[in-house]
Amino acid sequence: MNIAAFNVGIAVAPLASGLVINTGLGLAGTAWIGAAFGVAHMGSVLLDRHLTRRHEAGTEEPTNVSELEHAPAAS
Repeated sequence: MNIAAFNVGIAVAPLASGLVINTGLGLAGTAWIGAAFGVAHMGSVLLDRHLTRRHEAGTEEPTNVSELEHAPAAS
């Protein structure tokens, strides 16, 4: 999975930068693309950390009806 994500990044970043350059923003526009990718990456890291901690704590909320029926009652 990591190798596939790496390959997608290698393909998408230059594509996005090329599209920005073609819109007329020039090479300075590529910095904005880099910043956007950085913000998106931080968002995905924070989401992953949140979900991992919730999973490790065992406080996952039921996601379907059958899990709701067997879930312990909240006190």
